[in-house]
Amino acid sequence: MKTTKIIAGIYRGKNISLIKRNNIRPTKNIVREAIFNIIPEKNIKNKIFLDLFAGCGTVGIEAASRMAKAIYFVDYDYEATKIIKKNLVNLNIKNAIVIKKNFLSSCRYFKEQKIKFDVIFVDPPYNFSKKQYLEIFGFFKQNNLLKNKFIFIFESSFILNFLELSDCLIKNYKYGKTFICVIKKI
Repeated sequence: MKTTKIIAGIYRGKNISLIKRNNIRPTKNIVREAIFNIIPEKNIKNKIFLDLFAGCGTVGIEAASRMAKAIYFVDYDYEATKIIKKNLVNLNIKNAIVIKKNFLSSCRYFKEQKIKFDVIFVDPPYNFSKKQYLEIFGFFKQNNLLKNKFIFIFESSFILNFLELSDCLIKNYKYGKTFICVIKKI
């Protein structure tokens, strides 16, 4: 089985098991490192973090390593949720919840449970359109699933310019063929 190492935090250097399948692509180390350089540790520590379309859960596990208060992993793929659970057990991470649901079902669950997020990382399939990315953000905002101060991060295969979101700070970054869009309200 293929593995990668946790980059920083209390689990630094520990292995995370990965799935090697066409429909699941773990976030590359350079991109994970960049994401957590963009988000200072103070914005992770003791915060509620969501890894949506989690795949192997590498980004959420990095958040756990940086002392997030609670981490939610959401993926619809059975093998993906299975490997996330295995990684959490191997690392003895207890403040995480793995949810095997699609996007809309998981959001309804969060709304029913009155869960609001400080930081959300979204890595949907690369065939998503800009409109679908905007709909994901809009759903969280409209359903009051974001804290007053939040960081929302998208990983995509193209640049996401959200001119529609004038009330937020938006920055785009490029790492090889991967684009990261960070939306902040702080």
